[in-house]
Amino acid sequence: MIQDTTNLQADTVSLAHISDLHLGQIQIPPWRLLTAKRAIGMANWYRKRRSEHLPAVAAALAADLKAQHPQHIAVTGDLINIGLPAEIVRAAEWLQQLGSPDTVSVIPGNHDIYSSVNGRNIGAAALAPWRAFMSSDAEGARYAETGEPFPFVRVLRRGRTRVALIGLNSAVETQPFYATGRLGEPQRQRLARILTATRRAGLVRVVMLHHPPLPGGATARHELTDADELAEVLRTYGAELVLHGHNHRRSVTRLDGVHGSIPIVCVPSASIGAPTSRGENLARAHIFEISAGIALARENAARPAISLIARGIAAPGGGVSALERLDL
Repeated sequence: MIQDTTNLQADTVSLAHISDLHLGQIQIPPWRLLTAKRAIGMANWYRKRRSEHLPAVAAALAADLKAQHPQHIAVTGDLINIGLPAEIVRAAEWLQQLGSPDTVSVIPGNHDIYSSVNGRNIGAAALAPWRAFMSSDAEGARYAETGEPFPFVRVLRRGRTRVALIGLNSAVETQPFYATGRLGEPQRQRLARILTATRRAGLVRVVMLHHPPLPGGATARHELTDADELAEVLRTYGAELVLHGHNHRRSVTRLDGVHGSIPIVCVPSASIGAPTSRGENLARAHIFEISAGIALARENAARPAISLIARGIAAPGGGVSALERLDL
């Protein structure tokens, strides 16, 4: 029987992960915001996505997730569809219903930072309503770099286990028919320093980003363009878990690093309630139970115990239930 997360051990941090909500509806924007990319994206929403990404499904999954009482919830982007300021404000309201900024962390996806107007990226500018959900907490700020929005760091504690949740931004503006992402060298260098510092401090390092972090992790025109470079950072400096979305499919892969194998887990969309032509999974959330009783930096230190519990809908129109448990 798949257990829930209501009776966790004293040293176990529970971290939930959802992604790719694509919250609707989309209203026709002012002409000054209706770029070619937004027009195409809006047409795609009305033609296809609005019959797949269902608000009732997202609401049911969120309600079930809250009932499991995870310690923290990570949201890895694509909360919205075409990066409109009104969409971002509505998504901020949805996040506030999901939980407080102390218990919810968010990073942007490619649909959140979408298109610029007259050289000004409206999406990036309008992400201010999410700022409280994507900034370092007081302890995490010791490891993040002052003045840089990404990576941010939040430290989760339970008993002897301390988890560093490290938020990256892979979302960049792209031309029509492209959904690529990029971190860039400055962000990758900051990540390397954070991974080093948090390992020395004995924290379990969980990295979150929107795009798949490995080469070949997404289809052409949808990939992380500096995945090779990011993989090298992870391989060299290590992490205990990497979370991402973007693909709308459940996957578990691994990257061999100098400090051991790194599980890389993609969660499906949190709102898909009907079969899609692309064979994407129905809505699902992941809950990770993470336990590490000793400092990871110690010589020959044991790897943390990490388990994945999946909850979601097994069939269109069905309720949310436990689907899978996997020890990572």
